[in-house]
Amino acid sequence: MPVPVPETSELVRAEVDSGVLAISLNRPAKRNALNRAMIEDLCVLIRWAGHQPAVRSLMLHGNGSAFCAGDDLSGLGPVHGVGPSDSTELDAYQPVIYALLRLRKPSIAAVNGPAHGAGMELALACDLRIGAEGCNFGPVTALFGGASFTSLLPLYVGVPTARRLLYFSRPVPANEALNLGLLDEVTQDGDVLDRTRTVARELAVGPTQAYGQIKYALLLGMAPQLFSSLILEDEITRASMQTSDAREGSIAHAERRPPEFTGE
Repeated sequence: MPVPVPETSELVRAEVDSGVLAISLNRPAKRNALNRAMIEDLCVLIRWAGHQPAVRSLMLHGNGSAFCAGDDLSGLGPVHGVGPSDSTELDAYQPVIYALLRLRKPSIAAVNGPAHGAGMELALACDLRIGAEGCNFGPVTALFGGASFTSLLPLYVGVPTARRLLYFSRPVPANEALNLGLLDEVTQDGDVLDRTRTVARELAVGPTQAYGQIKYALLLGMAPQLFSSLILEDEITRASMQTSDAREGSIAHAERRPPEFTGE
């Protein structure tokens, strides 16, 4: 029998098949940029999966040409005066990261296209990542005068490489991401969803409790300060978004021009 999933908006779709909860970001016209409704839906689904015996693994992907373009920057209006919006601020995705990290079941991201900003964080919060040849990661916050992504990224690439990626904010193509450890596997563009679904089903028939204990021990044993680091990351994100440079970065993005930073 089909497993009924919690009701969500049309912006996030989910179904359970063969023990896999497949979650798809469904805002292709906006390259799956996150707004508050999507964040709330994701949190509900991930937390539900943690308590649902029929769910043995989780798969996350984006509909259309992108995995996730990050936060919907039009939602920065209340903070930066860009204009009114009912979407999100730059730090609003944090609850989803916590939910994915705390999920005691395997999670895998099908990075079918660009994963920028908060979208990169979503992918890194999953246990495994399979990427299409045409995908890329974008640690892009500094482009807008912000500071973030300082917790998960160094776990994969180390502090020196994380610093370089965050300072220069250049997209990381699939093959480089594979070499850095940001991806576990690269497939042809048209095969990434099928390949990820196959891996998710393989995990779904495995020892779920053992996987959960392994995940818990690795996170708290090898990165005992991770959750406090995420709190710090939230604080620096909020602080950085109050600067003149962040205001200029947001306005420049809205006006589709290079920002003119002053260092203030």
